[in-house]
Amino acid sequence: MKRITIGLVILGVLALAAALASPLASGSPDGLEAALERAAGEGDGVEEGEQILGSPWPDYDVTGNETAGSTILAGVIGALITLAVGLGLAKLLSLKRA
Repeated sequence: MKRITIGLVILGVLALAAALASPLASGSPDGLEAALERAAGEGDGVEEGEQILGSPWPDYDVTGNETAGSTILAGVIGALITLAVGLGLAKLLSLKRA
C-alpha cells in the first residue's frame, strides 16, 4: 500500500509540473508535422483530413480565449483523466489476477 501512495504522489507532482509548464510549449510544428510540410512543398501546407472525433478542448484551450490559465487548466484536467483511466485499468488487471 505504501508503494502505491508514493507512486500516486510522484504522479501527482509530475502532472502538476507538466500542467504548469504547458503554456511554455512551442507553437512551432512538431517534427512529424514539419516533415510533412517539407514533403508537401514550401507554401503548399498540409491539408487537414476529415475530423472523425472532436476534442472537448482543442489546442489545450478550455475557455476559448487562449490564456495561460486556460492551458494550465486543460493540462490538469487531461492529467487527471489519464491518471483515472490508468488506475482503473490497473485495478481491473489486478482483479483478473486474483
